[in-house]
Amino acid sequence: MVKTFVPRLQKPEKGNPYYNTVDTGGSSSAIKGKPTDSDANVLSNCVGYAFGRFNEIGENKKMSYLMPINAERFYDIALQQGLTIEQTPSLGACIVWQKGPTRDPSGSDGAGHVAIVEQVINDGEIITSESGWGCQTPFWTQTRKKANGNWGAGDDYKFLGFIKHPDVTASTKPGTDTSKLENPYLVRLDKGTAIYSIIGTVATECGTVTVSTKYTIVEETILKDTKYGKLKSGAGWVVVEKIDVPGAVTVMKFGDTGADVLKLQKKLISLGYLHESGATSTFDKLTLCAVTGYQLQTGLLVDGVCGPATQKSLALI
Repeated sequence: MVKTFVPRLQKPEKGNPYYNTVDTGGSSSAIKGKPTDSDANVLSNCVGYAFGRFNEIGENKKMSYLMPINAERFYDIALQQGLTIEQTPSLGACIVWQKGPTRDPSGSDGAGHVAIVEQVINDGEIITSESGWGCQTPFWTQTRKKANGNWGAGDDYKFLGFIKHPDVTASTKPGTDTSKLENPYLVRLDKGTAIYSIIGTVATECGTVTVSTKYTIVEETILKDTKYGKLKSGAGWVVVEKIDVPGAVTVMKFGDTGADVLKLQKKLISLGYLHESGATSTFDKLTLCAVTGYQLQTGLLVDGVCGPATQKSLALI
């Protein structure tokens, strides 16, 4: 059983066996996508992606859940395998749409579409991960609302149901996609703490959102021994912080002061990015220029913020 459900909000990693065909060293029996992605060759294709993701969630290396046939026939295969089909969303569920009046195995009137539920905001709003045959973008996430009952699909599609993931239970806790946790606006807060304003745009698990109103941390989760707090906003769960834990990294940005900033400045001075007079213990404009210059020269994300990746590169952690 899955103890912590970690949403997939970015394209599968190069060589991930769940998204690559057997003949190329992967585990998938799906056909190659069109166009074929160089990192995950079952993309672009909703079937290959959903088949891989559904099995990845349960770490089912035998790839025995569902079958990579026409998308709409996932519904029939799920029934044959004894999987539960529901009308309300749940984490890890596969949402299925039929295209055309029948589920003809030949797909003569359309093959349908499938996607995976990565986050459940409420019974009427979800965030899915998807792919699509012929799409130039091999992977994307999408906010879908129930609305008229068709969950955001076009008029030529018919919502059939959510195939519940057998390994995701009521005791499974929602986790956090760690790929976007290096955030220039990280703040330390505790559950129940209200936050009124963060200057700028913060990374979220479904894009970006400018935080300028009052939000409250409504949930905490522990993932890989690190505790993260999350805010609830109209755009979804906002990853706001790494709450203090042993070994946690302090993110330094413009305006910060203290011993950590001084240590950073001394390192930049030793590397020639900052003049000796810049050791002021204040993250000022000269320090900002030095940090961005270092990031540019070393191929890091140029954001002027000294987060975990920059600090690691500078050997500060």
